[in-house]
Amino acid sequence: MIKQDPKITGALLDSYVAGYWAKVASEPVLKNPDLRVGTVLDHQFAYGFVIAGILNNEATEKCMRKKLNSMETDITKIIQEKAETMEVNNFPC
Repeated sequence: MIKQDPKITGALLDSYVAGYWAKVASEPVLKNPDLRVGTVLDHQFAYGFVIAGILNNEATEKCMRKKLNSMETDITKIIQEKAETMEVNNFPC
């Protein structure tokens, strides 16, 4: 059950994250009838990473970006093979 918080009026979810929560998660929280898809933003996919703590510096960021760029084809293949998107028509608008 989703905890109702009157202060939260919306959320932005990546379709792969929403697909996971709608299909794979042990408790499919996105099937809650109180949730609605208001707007679907069509945008080319992107992937990223978060650097925190002692690694949060320009040299680490540059190194990670270089490595990710060199692996773009492999990363895209993994995403296409492993991730599932959420169907918009699962939710009433």
